Amino acid sequence: MGGFWQGAALALIGAVLSMVLGKRSEHMGIMVTMAVVCMIAIMALNYIKPAIELIARLQAMGNLDQDMLSTLLKAVGIAMVTELATMVCADAGMTSAGKALQMLGAAVVLWLSIPLVERMLDLLQDVLGGS
Repeated sequence: MGGFWQGAALALIGAVLSMVLGKRSEHMGIMVTMAVVCMIAIMALNYIKPAIELIARLQAMGNLDQDMLSTLLKAVGIAMVTELATMVCADAGMTSAGKALQMLGAAVVLWLSIPLVERMLDLLQDVLGGS
């Protein structure tokens, strides 16, 4: 839990620093924002790791398909990175690029889900006795 408070403090300090430096040079403000976002994302990995380990344990216990769980984790990762990058784009005044990135993230998650949907359709077909 201490990492959360450190991240919150880092975000607040980074926001003030970005504002102060942004008045002198917009590029410096954006660079501070990007650095803070990267540091907080690295901090978040410490909290994500136990969840991934739990999913791996559940996969082993339930004999679940590794590809399906991998796809789920990839989709979550893409959503998180998309959200962070979109916020940085908005801070940099590039809202349109952020919106385009959101569209790209959604398209990639949709693309990733194709094997899941195909597997679900195969299962439905088997249950319903189709050919």
